[in-house]
Amino acid sequence: KRKGVKPGVPDVLIFEPKGKYHGLALELKIKGNSMSLEQQHWFKRLEMKGWFCKCCYNFDEVQEIVTNYLDKKV
Repeated sequence: KRKGVKPGVPDVLIFEPKGKYHGLALELKIKGNSMSLEQQHWFKRLEMKGWFCKCCYNFDEVQEIVTNYLDKKV
């Protein structure tokens, strides 16, 4: 918070338009954890602005989503 981070902002933001999306937002979680209300609100706002948003629980999932997004397979 001292660095000016806002509650709920996704962990990873990729500002690269691909296909119909304006960018990619990822929330990184450990299995068993879920997104907070602030994180859910951020996702809704970003999706309304044309972003692809996903919550990921392991590295393989992150890698697959980022690769598919950058290759326009989402």
